[in-house]
Amino acid sequence: MFTEPRRTRIALMGLFLSGLMLSHTAAAGVTTQQDSATSPDYAGFQLSTVVLRIDSEDPDRKMVLEHFLKKELANEGITVHLYEDVFPATQAWTDESMREVHEALSIDGIMHVQHVSDAASHDPATRTQRVRYSETSMPTRSDQPSGRYGGGPPAAVGYTESASGYAPRMYEQTAQYQVALMESTEGHEVWRSTIETHVTANHSKHQKTAKGTARAIVRGLADGELLRQE
Repeated sequence: MFTEPRRTRIALMGLFLSGLMLSHTAAAGVTTQQDSATSPDYAGFQLSTVVLRIDSEDPDRKMVLEHFLKKELANEGITVHLYEDVFPATQAWTDESMREVHEALSIDGIMHVQHVSDAASHDPATRTQRVRYSETSMPTRSDQPSGRYGGGPPAAVGYTESASGYAPRMYEQTAQYQVALMESTEGHEVWRSTIETHVTANHSKHQKTAKGTARAIVRGLADGELLRQE
């Protein structure tokens, strides 16, 4: 039975690149929030080779996230094997046969990433209008003292200018993932995380959501002290 895990709360604005946090604008409107927990039973665990399994009903989302997560983990010196490659569905697998594969490939971790929910919305297009005019006073009325200008109500004179149009529709997408890292020997949980990635842009691409999520996972592993220190 695990003792209470050490928890970390991470709020990432933008995307991480070479250890530096980019601004919200430079990251093209990607915001990632993460709630992670590391088991104290695995203090000192250092990930080196991992089997990656991603569950998503959208094959494109899965493929893109696999690509970015493999890339981000490789940048940390982690060797990644995709679950479908090492454990093909055409073969029946037992705990013992899977353990033999783990040993043959020196696998020490199994990472399971599950897409939990997805929400998208469009901000309604808004109509904008601009009006410009000049204002002065009416000429002196006959019942006003001589030499006094005005006295009548203000009036718009000279010219008017107006322009109208529609602001672009903004696309908002929020994706939530649950991530678990298990050690390969007994399958005990080492680290877990819930990650929510929010993307705001004129159009949506799986690339933005996947890149933000992948970098958040790596950041969570680093904060949990599970990556090898140089």
